Amino acid sequence: MTTKMFGQRVPRVEDPRLLSGQGRYLDDLGHDALEVAFVRSPHAHARIVDVDVSAALDVEGLVAIYTYDDLDGRTTEPLPLLIPHPALTHGRTPYALAKDEVNHVGEAIAMVVASDRYVAEDVVGLIQVEYELLPAVVGIERSRDGGDLVHADVPLVAALLRRHLHGSFELHERFLAATLLDDPWTDSELPSLVAVDDDDDGELVGFIGAQVRRMRLGDRRLRGVCCAHLVVAPEHRRSAAGALLLRRLMAGPQDLTWSDTADDVVMRMWSVFGGYVDHTRACDWMLALRPLRWGLDVLSSLARRRDLAADLMPVRALPLQAAGRRLLPRAFPPPDRSLTSEPASAGAIAEHAPAFADRGSIRPAYDADHLEHLFALVGATVGSLERRLVRRHGRAIGWYAYVTRAGGGSRVLHLAALDADLDAVVGEVVQRARGQGGAVLSGRFEPRLEDALRRRLAVLALARRPVVHARDPEIRDLLGRGSALITQLDGEWYAA
Repeated sequence: MTTKMFGQRVPRVEDPRLLSGQGRYLDDLGHDALEVAFVRSPHAHARIVDVDVSAALDVEGLVAIYTYDDLDGRTTEPLPLLIPHPALTHGRTPYALAKDEVNHVGEAIAMVVASDRYVAEDVVGLIQVEYELLPAVVGIERSRDGGDLVHADVPLVAALLRRHLHGSFELHERFLAATLLDDPWTDSELPSLVAVDDDDDGELVGFIGAQVRRMRLGDRRLRGVCCAHLVVAPEHRRSAAGALLLRRLMAGPQDLTWSDTADDVVMRMWSVFGGYVDHTRACDWMLALRPLRWGLDVLSSLARRRDLAADLMPVRALPLQAAGRRLLPRAFPPPDRSLTSEPASAGAIAEHAPAFADRGSIRPAYDADHLEHLFALVGATVGSLERRLVRRHGRAIGWYAYVTRAGGGSRVLHLAALDADLDAVVGEVVQRARGQGGAVLSGRFEPRLEDALRRRLAVLALARRPVVHARDPEIRDLLGRGSALITQLDGEWYAA
């Protein structure tokens, strides 16, 4: 029963079938059906050292004993998460049979198949499991503190990244779990990968994150992966662990792989495996919304010999709008009075977004669940998130999302509209950000925005070296021509 059903009558849909004798039960399988019983953990958290079945193999009526090592194919993967929710920060599902460790009392370790239930239960009693006890999380206080996490992989990855990967955002366990594991688009065929040192008791020495993105090209469904957080401990970099992680990730079934940033070493690895620099997304743009305020803030920082904050000067160049509206009125075109905008829910964006992209281009296939999850993360991690639907005479023509920081800078993460309406939607987001007190507005340059930004005399500068990989020639051609709506919201938005 869900919370929507509290206080309501719940129609019973199974009664006619059961009352008319059409129900089916286990006994209906027949008296010759085999039966099963399970060996279950008596501990809340323990490592499985050994499973000894030797004493049970000669029991009459035994058909088979299965442990995790006997499984193959998809049965070796974690069970699906049936009800994803943004509040799940370390969402996990068990394996069909426990792998390496147990995480709750009663977790199944072995399955016994026998001629009847009595024999199966007798065999269960003969199987010996050796455990190494681990700290258990019991009670709300312990769970909230997170001092002992039952699933240790996320904290280990977070610790590795904090030691060796530096950025403007905090790489904590909740962030990693939310971006890589709990997203509704998480795909078991496109997992994040770790490298371990087999000579050092399985120490975690490398990691590469896979952020799954669903996309479309016309009616064709595509799967994309934004590659993030590639890191290898310095003492293990001679082992080519990073290259092996990247090669394994690129060999997956996705149609498109990309990363928003790459240094020289990472770029060489991408090129070896068929990747290349995506020059169309390498620049940032900037507009001074309030030239006088912006100029005074810059001069104040320089006078105090402080480094210019990224939100104050996201592009290291002088924007022409700094001259002001009176001296350079063409940089401040008047607002389009036929436009209105409104706060946009995830459901409204998912409904309207397909109409804002050319069917011949690569575009995200948004749904409400993914957007709700993503919007909550962006707002909690980067800054105040504004997302709005733009209309002309009541007809939806586009949408945008941007974040505002405490320093007065705003950054566009996504802007979508058909070519005929792009200038109008860009103008609307400029007016909105300025009306909220923003001093400067920036974003990632995309070829389709060129005319609208040039009209406003936006300044551009190289900001990153994005890389991309695709096996399909059609996809590579579209990427090369800039015919792909892959915005910062679809990539490493947390580096905004």
